[in-house]
Order: sequence, then structure tokens, then C-alpha cells
Amino acid sequence: LEINSKRNSIIVFPTKALAYGKHSKHPNTLYVGSEIKGEKVTNQQIEEYLAKDGYKKLLVVADSLGRLLGIIGKNYKDYFLMIDEVDVLQTDNNFRPQLENVIDYYLMFPSKNRCMVTATMKEFSNPHLKTECRFPITWQYNTHRNIDLLHTDNITQAVIEKVISHPTEKIFIAYNSILQIRNIIASLDEESRKECAILCSEASIKEAGEYFAPKLGDNDTLPARINFATCCYFTGIDIEDSYHLITVSDVRRSHSMLTIDRMTQIHGRCRKDDGILSETIIYNTLGYVSVMESMDSYTVTLLNKAKKVLKVIESADAIMQGDYTLTVLFSLVKEAIREKAQERIAGYEFINLIRKNVEGKYVPAYLNIDYIIERTELYGSYFMPETLKAVLSRQANIISYTAIPNYDVSPKQSSIEKSNKDAQNMLAERYIQEAIYNIKLLSTTGQLNDNTLYL
Repeated sequence: LEINSKRNSIIVFPTKALAYGKHSKHPNTLYVGSEIKGEKVTNQQIEEYLAKDGYKKLLVVADSLGRLLGIIGKNYKDYFLMIDEVDVLQTDNNFRPQLENVIDYYLMFPSKNRCMVTATMKEFSNPHLKTECRFPITWQYNTHRNIDLLHTDNITQAVIEKVISHPTEKIFIAYNSILQIRNIIASLDEESRKECAILCSEASIKEAGEYFAPKLGDNDTLPARINFATCCYFTGIDIEDSYHLITVSDVRRSHSMLTIDRMTQIHGRCRKDDGILSETIIYNTLGYVSVMESMDSYTVTLLNKAKKVLKVIESADAIMQGDYTLTVLFSLVKEAIREKAQERIAGYEFINLIRKNVEGKYVPAYLNIDYIIERTELYGSYFMPETLKAVLSRQANIISYTAIPNYDVSPKQSSIEKSNKDAQNMLAERYIQEAIYNIKLLSTTGQLNDNTLYL
């Protein structure tokens, strides 16, 4: 609707695959983001597009919004700003902290010149977003989902058996772990391996190896018979194909443990009527969890922690006032405080509670706080095998539920997993050595600064 509306628009997407995909379908738009499929839009190309007659339709990747607004300048209020799949900003901000800059820019636009869209809206801890008008749109006919639910201690073996059970039809396996995907592929027979593809971001080309698929096939069909996909293909992508859907939620790594909303988004990728031939969700569980008394009170606690840390930073500014010889020292102190002001989720990952906004001011990291709340609730869903079943059954029909607690790990599977893990470690070591080499090169040529180091 926004692409076809009679006004100038900036539409922000969480991933470049999504932004470029929409651009490909609408030639009157301009893609703005990092290089994809050999194409990179320069500042000059953006300026030339802005100078053309007609309504401007700028499809921008979240990370490039600041660059685009810098080119548009003070006329940015002549545009309507839409953030698509806004829930992805909440779930991905912990490892892409620049995503919250999008919210900073969003709040600069007049309230009638901005909106956010998602099929799975979550609560926001940011007080400025709590007052936004909301327009819930309900489907007259909800998509009917029949789910085979499978709990197991050996996800690799469970996925393999499901793949084998569909020997001729297409399969789409949503699993946010390339290492585990490679373990599954390596465990298949040689003919099946030839039918595999991995849909993932270009940043993971080396990990995906010969199975890397840069995009969907012709007419938005799946590129292979057995298709694996990581998180950049979980939201916003339109698949015009028929396939068996296998969704994997693996608690061994936080990034591969899925929310119910994310499972819903994955199911929604199929745009073909009756295209989902069957839907299976395979998962494992923690067996333990620390339960919070109340998520509302926990949110308040986190916001209070962030505010206390900000007071420490304000005190540092007050102490430094008027003594510019302390500027460098205190900037280091404030960054150290920001880095150490963290919350640990369920004994696992550490998440920052404060951040620098686009104006360089320290503020609460609201999207990170949203993420902490979501993840803490999520760990509760994976407490016992029956817990996820109970949560899922509220919005879908569980047609079968199977718990296979003791899949034996074969010597072959152990060998494959060790080999792939060793290969991943070697690749990581190579990346580290390349980074060290580049940093040394920048240093010796006098080009080492914050910007080059970030790149």
C-alpha cells in the first residue's frame, strides 16, 4: 500500500534481502543498502533519484537509514516513514545494536508522517512508543494450521528422518544455525545432498559453502528440493511454492531458539494457497528455568537499572565540567560503564542496558530491554516438553505430539559434528587473523581510526 501511495515514502526493512526483494518487484523504487547481487547504490545515484519527477519510493535497509536521511537533509519531513517488520528490530538489536538508531530517526518524524508494521506486534518499553496510535487489522479468515509437534534430544536425527519421509516433494527447513544445518546435510545420502540449498545472508557464504543459495528461484519458488533457511528468510519473504515445512527450535544456542511469533512468521512465508503440504515443529528443551514473578515488574527493574547507570554517566560529566584535559579519560570511563552495564538472561548471554543514540547521548537501550523480556519469557516456554505444546495449542491445531527422549548419537553423527565444528573454528581463526592483519596495515599506514576499525 505504501509503495503505491501518492506521497513520498521511506520504507525501512530489517534485512537487505527483504528490501532488495521488494525493490525487484517495484521498478519505480530505489534500493538503499549495502552491496547485494553486485549492486551498490552510491550517494550520487540517490541524489539523481531524488531529483526526478514523481513520488519518491525509497526502500532502505535499517543500517542505511542514517546515510539516506543525511542526503535528504532538512526536507526529510516531506516523506512518510514506514518501518516494516518492526518486531525484528526488537529481536535482532542485541547483535545489531545500530538497529535502535531507526527508532531515534522514527521519533523525529511528525506523528502523522510515520508508522510501524508487523504481523506479530510486541510491547515496547520505550515510553515514546507506548503512546502511538494502534490499528489492529484482523483477518476475516485465519490461516488454519495443523502441526506435527516433535520433542527430541537429537534434533539432527529427527530432521533427517522427516526429510527422508518426503522423498520427492519440496521441503523448507527453518533452522537458525548453519553449523547444525551442515551437520544435517552431511548426514544425508549423496543423492539427497545434491538436492540441498542453504538460504542465508551473504555474510555466511563461507560457512554455507557449496550449498549457499543467494536468493529464491524464478517466480519466488524455492531454489532446490531440500531447502534450509536461516533467520533472514524467516520474515517478509514471499514464497510462491508448495512444500513441507519443518521448523526447528534449538535451545542449545539462544539465536536458534524460536518464539511462537517467529514460528508464525515462518509459516506465513508461503504465499501460495494450500502451499504448506505439512507443518512439523521439532524442538528440544532446557529441563530447568529461572521463573520471574512478574514481567511487568521486571521491565520496571531493568528501566530503573538503566536510569541509575545513566546517573553515573551524568555525574562523570558534572565532575569533568570545565576541565578539558580530562575529556579523553572520561570518554573512556563512560564507554567502560556502558559496556559493563548489562543484564544476563537466564544465566546465558549478557545484554547492554544503555546505548548512545544518534545524537551521541547516552540513553536506555529500550529495544535491548524488550529483547530481555521476550527471551526471559521464552525460556519459560522451553521448561518442559509439554510447556511449548500448551502454548502452541492456543493458536494452532496440534494433530500429533511425539516425544522421543533417547535418540542415540551414532559414531557417524559424532564424527560429522566434530569435523564441522573443527572446520568452523578454523574459519573463525582465519577471520581473526585477517582482522589482525588489516588492523596492523591500517596502523602502519596511519589510517587506523574509529571508522576504519568499525568497518
